[in-house]
Amino acid sequence: MIVRTIWILLAAVVLSVTIVNFDPESNPDISIFLFYGMVVLTFPAGLLLAAIMSFATIRLHSVFGLEIPSNYGSIMLMWLAFFAVGYWQWFVLVPYIRLRLKRRDRTAEN
Repeated sequence: MIVRTIWILLAAVVLSVTIVNFDPESNPDISIFLFYGMVVLTFPAGLLLAAIMSFATIRLHSVFGLEIPSNYGSIMLMWLAFFAVGYWQWFVLVPYIRLRLKRRDRTAEN
């Protein structure tokens, strides 16, 4: 429970620092801080998500000429995607795997 709370607080700090320092005129690249901060918090699944997001962004630009602007909406969507993936990985998938391994070890002992 403590680890989950710390992880959520760290993710909220990354979002807060990004939102507070975002300025489309003078600091539009603060979303890079969000990107790397959340990749660290959600590693290794976040690395896969980062690759997918990068590939999708490049494809949208090359095929349709679309660029995703750096604004509060895109910042929130990026953070939410990383948060969801990281939360699922660390607090749903990892505990499930640990439980399955524990059960397997108990059945192997008998």
